[in-house]
Amino acid sequence: PADMDEITAIAKKHGLLVIEDACQAFGASYKGRPVGSIGDAACFSFFPTKNLGTLGDGGMVTISDPDAARQLRTLRTHGTSKKYFHDKIGFNSRLDELHAAAL
Repeated sequence: PADMDEITAIAKKHGLLVIEDACQAFGASYKGRPVGSIGDAACFSFFPTKNLGTLGDGGMVTISDPDAARQLRTLRTHGTSKKYFHDKIGFNSRLDELHAAAL
């Protein structure tokens, strides 16, 4: 992992968010903390060439802010917070069962 103490200090000084690129860091830690839990958010990739890969495309986002997490969950399901009601334009970005089983 990168020097997260320095990165988070710079971000705090300038009012920035830290998004960890943890795509090859599944299982790694920084000073006893799991990678993906240090910044404001983190992105993991499950592409077949990564160290935790599935049979195709897939990924995961970890995030510390509950409101932002709710927004991400809404975006991943076509922008819907309840069935057939679309709050915003979203995507179909859910990991299907076959890829989840491979992981």
